Formats: sequence, structure tokens, C-alpha cells
Amino acid sequence: MNTSFHVITSKEELTECKEEWTDLYHRVDIRSFFVSFEYVRMWYTHFAAPDAVRIYTVRAEEKLIGLLPLVLRHHSGGVRELSNLVNDHSLIAPPLIAVEYTEVVQQTLLNALVATKTDWDIFTHSFSYSFCRMPHLFTESRLAGCGCLWKNVTEPTYAIFLKGTFAEYFTQVLSRNLRKNLKNAANRLNREKNVRYFLLRDEEVLTFWPKFLELEASGWKGQSRTAIACTDTAIQQYYLDLIRLMSTTDQIYLYGLEIDGVLVAGEFGYVDKDIFHHAKVAYNEQFAHLSPSHLLMLHILEDLPVHFPQVRLFHMFPWDTGYKQRFVDEPSFYTTTTLYSSTWRGRTLYALRWLKDQMKEQMPGVVGGVKKAMAAIRPTGN
Repeated sequence: MNTSFHVITSKEELTECKEEWTDLYHRVDIRSFFVSFEYVRMWYTHFAAPDAVRIYTVRAEEKLIGLLPLVLRHHSGGVRELSNLVNDHSLIAPPLIAVEYTEVVQQTLLNALVATKTDWDIFTHSFSYSFCRMPHLFTESRLAGCGCLWKNVTEPTYAIFLKGTFAEYFTQVLSRNLRKNLKNAANRLNREKNVRYFLLRDEEVLTFWPKFLELEASGWKGQSRTAIACTDTAIQQYYLDLIRLMSTTDQIYLYGLEIDGVLVAGEFGYVDKDIFHHAKVAYNEQFAHLSPSHLLMLHILEDLPVHFPQVRLFHMFPWDTGYKQRFVDEPSFYTTTTLYSSTWRGRTLYALRWLKDQMKEQMPGVVGGVKKAMAAIRPTGN
């Protein structure tokens, strides 16, 4: 099959391809909201400079069959990183590929990256999740034959696979000690007055959003300046636009817990395909003795079959702060793939990365590492 690639490099050119992008999006049976035209355009609006847009498109006989939205980031020392559309507030950024052309699109995308190697120094594709249809953007066999230095790093994310009933999950997955603590917290909660769990969806979430932000900023997240309300304007507007966009497709939600009219805990997230993404949690620290966020999460797990029967997995995202591991029922992972341009600068960056890893893992090998690093950065004519 004859394929070709083209790189979109401006927001104006992105707008021009809306029709064929949307057509491809609706041809894909299992598609992610996070590669829809509307979402990608919105992401670029908030997080990308006008000249940072990079969308690699693949065509077969002039028909669009795949695309990979990327952003060009500039780092200290003049390093140019080509990355998928991720940051601390957006951790889902897959490619859009017609299923029947998956392998040919993957190979063409890899060939396109190699062909444009002088335009970037490092290519990074992060957050390819093990439970998704495409757990890796490129297979290791493809990477091995591409002519570039590369590295895959696999790290844990945290998910609950909804295979049985809630009662089975509670009794068979959670440890005896955790069950005991949660039952005690539930008993304390039951002694409170006017306890109410609630679920908001779509436009209701947008209306309630200021209350959630206030709750999140009221505790340690506010003190550490990590609450959404403490971030810059672009990030706050991103969340508002995300809620507006996803409310049109019935994918956004907010669960809450109230005690006598006081908001005690809230959990914000979204459903993408058959995955329930548990994105942001907030709770009133004055009620910490009730473990409100844990009890709210248990309520959500019990409620999912009622309001979200299509969901097969409850995803809590990477980076455990001490509680996620205790709730998972089987391991899940995400992979970060890094390509280093086969130029002198790319090889230098790879060597420095390799040396840094060696120094962290085995200090006695530093001398040998330096020799290997010097060999790797020696120009070979590319």
C-alpha cells in the first residue's frame, strides 16, 4: 500500500482539515474523545504557541487514515522536544488511526519522524496505557529498525477492573485491615445527620464547578499551590472548556458527598470509551476522621453499574500518594517512548541520558559509562 505523510504546522492549517479529521474520527469504532478535532484544537489554544503545532498525518491514496497530534517544546540549551499533547492536567493523548490500517500507519508515522529528524532532537510519546487497544505507539521491533536511538520506560498506573459485583470486589480484593477501617469510617458517617451522595453530569458539573474548586483549594492542595484554583489562567480555562466540550457528549461527571448541607468530598472525572477516569479528588479536611474521599470512591464503584453500565475499568491515573495501590485488583502500566534524533545533538542527549541513568543505578560503573557516552556522541556522518 502506498502511503504518504504530511506535517501540519499551524492552527490555521489545522482548521482547514476539520472535515476530513472528523470523518476519520467517526469511522473509528473505539475512539477517544481526546483525539477529537474539537479537543485537540482546544488543547492547542491553551497550551501551544502558534508555531508549536505539529500534527503528523498519514494518507493512503489521498485518504486520511491516521494522525498523531504533537507539540514542539523548546527547553534550556536549545533542546527541541516533540511530544504528544500531555502535561500535568492532560494525561490522555493517543493517536487517531483507522483500525484496519493500524500497522501501516504506525510504520508510516515512524518513517515520518525519522525523515523529519532535523526538526527535533527528542521525540516523547507518554501515557500509552496497558489496558488500551494500542498499549504502545510503536512496537520494540519497529523501533529497533528505525535507525534512531530509543528508550521505553514502563511505570505503574492504577486501575480497578470491574469484573464482578461490588460485594465481590470489596471482600476479595481489599485487605482485611482496609475493609475494617472502611467499615469503621462508614459507621461513623452513618451517625452523622443528613448524609447525601449525589451525581452531577454535563451542564450540572459546570454550574457546580466553583464549589468543587473551593473545596479542593481549602486544604493541603491549596497550601501547596497544586489546586486547580491556584494554577495559571490557561489551565483553569482548559478545565472549563473541557467540561463544556464533554458535556455535549455526556462524558463528564462529578460525584459528591454532603453532610447536613456541607460539601465534604467531591470527585471529578470523565468517561472515555469504556473507561471511567477518576481525575480530581477534593475533601474537607475537617471531616478527615470520616475518610470521606475513600467512602465516596467506594460509593462510585458501587454506583457505576447503575449509571455507567458500559464501563469496564476505573482508572485512577499514575503517581500513587499512598492510597491507590491498596484499591487496585491487578497491575496496570503506562509506557513512555523516547526517540533521539540520529543527529549529533540527538546522540549527545541520548548519551547524557544513558550516563545519568547509570550513575543513578550503579555508581561503580561511572567510568565505563563515560567511555560509552563518549563513543555514542562521536559523530558518524549524520
